[in-house]
Amino acid sequence: MAPEVILAMDEGQYDGKVDVWSLGITCIELAERKPPLFNMNAMSALYHIAQNESPVLQSNHW
Repeated sequence: MAPEVILAMDEGQYDGKVDVWSLGITCIELAERKPPLFNMNAMSALYHIAQNESPVLQSNHW
């Protein structure tokens, strides 16, 4: 879930940036063979996404 969606849960307003973020996360998942924050429980991952920078590719291959 994109940070904009998490932070706008009360208002329900966000824009197309969430689609770009989702595409980026999907690309990371395809490249790394697992989604970012895979080892966190769901609530911890939501908090982490809302409070920190976006995930990046971890492998030195990229």
